[in-house]
This record gives sequence, structure tokens and C-alpha cells, in this order.
Amino acid sequence: AISLAPENDGCHRIWRRPYKKCREETDETKSWYEHRRHVIVFTYSGKPVYSRYGEEDGLSGTTGALSAIVSKFASFFFSNGSATPDCLRYMLAGERVFAFLEKGPLWLVCISCCGDTVADMVSLLERVHMQIITILTAGIERTLVSRPGYDMRGLLGGTEVVVNS
Repeated sequence: AISLAPENDGCHRIWRRPYKKCREETDETKSWYEHRRHVIVFTYSGKPVYSRYGEEDGLSGTTGALSAIVSKFASFFFSNGSATPDCLRYMLAGERVFAFLEKGPLWLVCISCCGDTVADMVSLLERVHMQIITILTAGIERTLVSRPGYDMRGLLGGTEVVVNS
């Protein structure tokens, strides 16, 4: 194979390694927890929509727990009667940082132990949300508001490559 770049020229690759979703992993397998950065999207009802690693069906325990955390924090700390309610933005658990982003009827969560800043994690979540809305249109948010239990995973089927980019 012929290389167009001279050896040891200090240049870095500008492409990524092929993405591997690890579909066989669930929140019950040790290997799922060994990934350094997770992105999880779920509805208010805790129904998983998207996960960077593992199959969404196998992460219902995690999305249910995250949904419970979000709703408990909202009821305990952010129900102060103000006109602009607040929400959980991030939390620390050991070496992991959990960044939360509420977008309409969806919660997006980035879990990282890579040293990412919360601002960078939220920026990543914003991009993932835009990818999902671009694929499905904003009409899906209206559907989820009126039918919180609606399973939208089938609509995203086969688009992981786009959302992960």
C-alpha cells in the first residue's frame, strides 16, 4: 500500500476507527460499564430510545433508574414554584460524570470517565438531539408529549451510524 503522507511527519489521522455498537452488551454485563463514554436517550416514561453501546432493550434497568433520578431531583429540588423550573444538569459518581439534557419529552444523558467537561458533554448531547430530530422531524416530540409510552426506536432503526457521527 502506498501512503500519501510521509512517515513520522507529525500529522494525525482525521478519520475515526469504525464504530462498534456492541449489541450483545446490556446493563447486566460487565463489559458495558467498561466503555469510557456512554450516550443514552430515553423518554420521560423511562423508555429507551437510543444508546451508543448495547441494545436499547437491554438497558431498560439503566434508563428506568436514570428516569427515576431525574424525576426525584425535579420533585425534591427544582419545584420551587418559580416561573422557570430548573432541571438536573449534571452529577458526579466516583470517577464518572453524568451530564443531563432535557429536550421536550426526551432526556439525553452522557456518562463519561474520560475527563470531559460538562459543557463538552452537553454540546455532544445537543448534537445527538439534533441528529435524532433531523432524522425523525420535530413531529416526534409532539407524539411523545401526547403519548409518553410511544416506542420510537423502530423509527431510528439503521440510523446509528448517522447519530454516532
